[in-house]
Amino acid sequence: TAEIGAGWMEGRGAALERLDAEQLAWADLVIPLDVHTRQRCPALPPTARLKVWDLPELPPEETEAEIRRRLSGMLGGLRMLSRVDGK
Repeated sequence: TAEIGAGWMEGRGAALERLDAEQLAWADLVIPLDVHTRQRCPALPPTARLKVWDLPELPPEETEAEIRRRLSGMLGGLRMLSRVDGK
């Protein structure tokens, strides 16, 4: 999914088992993919926003397509806001 926001934002994925405060320190937005992951997530830095995407159980290829759809929508909204703020 890194190519979706290429040149405009930096996205990183991490398995919860390897997620720690140092990895979260750079984050502006953290998106756990289900409520259970959020409950096990380490404390976020004060500058990070949280958005939980409670994804339904889908086959892997459909899960990836759903994540891409949500990311594309989110990035489109952020780009629109950046144009409005740039005026």
